[in-house]
Amino acid sequence: MRELVAQIEEAASAIRRRWSGPARVGIILGTGLGSLASQIETEATFEYPTIPHFPRSTSVGHAGQLVCGRLAGLPVLAGAPRSTGCCPCNGPISSNCSASWAASRSAS
Repeated sequence: MRELVAQIEEAASAIRRRWSGPARVGIILGTGLGSLASQIETEATFEYPTIPHFPRSTSVGHAGQLVCGRLAGLPVLAGAPRSTGCCPCNGPISSNCSASWAASRSAS
């Protein structure tokens, strides 16, 4: 479990180095919701492979990006779209990283 927490912290730290936005919500965009990412006022975009420990998009035609910005005025992180990773060292990192990011920003 400590290893998973360290991986989540490393992923969140990598995002913070390139985007200091005050995200309050993490959205995982599944099948059919990928177009929601285009409605976000984008401030930063990260390809999943550039984020430590993030899963690679496993679905054909899926962007595999983390989009950071504002949706209807609310600061958000959106996975566009989610990956289908299912093991503790792969899939949960992206959603837990979003939660870690939001928690760290609300505490500051």
